[in-house]
Amino acid sequence: MAGRHNNRITESTRQRLREQLAAGADDTNPSYLFSTTSTTLLLAITGGLVDPLLLAREQLANRGLDANGDWCGFDRAREIHLGAKAVDSTNPEADTSAEQTTAEIARRVLHLDTIETQNSDSLDFHEIAIWQIKEALTAAFAAGQAVAK
Repeated sequence: MAGRHNNRITESTRQRLREQLAAGADDTNPSYLFSTTSTTLLLAITGGLVDPLLLAREQLANRGLDANGDWCGFDRAREIHLGAKAVDSTNPEADTSAEQTTAEIARRVLHLDTIETQNSDSLDFHEIAIWQIKEALTAAFAAGQAVAK
């Protein structure tokens, strides 16, 4: 697929990842991750029904990160990890817009299915942790910087 050749981590990133994995923290321990994974999902992975590499690529693309974990924008990340051609953001009719980027950040960071008004208090009002708000604002700022470049 086009773009996959860009999914190469640098040697410094490879070393950083080795160090983080060796530290043994639960959130970076592959054995811990799979020890908490359901048997159904483990069987689906080993049976070829679920592709964990594709899932990891999709997550990196959804986070707007390049192969080294640096912010590069959602379009570029999709191109790097999934081979999806980036949409021209200078085209006013392009699929990528402020609304789409905002919706992606809300879904990824704030875990909101939609940011459209639902006309229901239980659907329109959410309790959100301050660190999630900070992460969402940081992602929005980075997205704005990426568009400005």
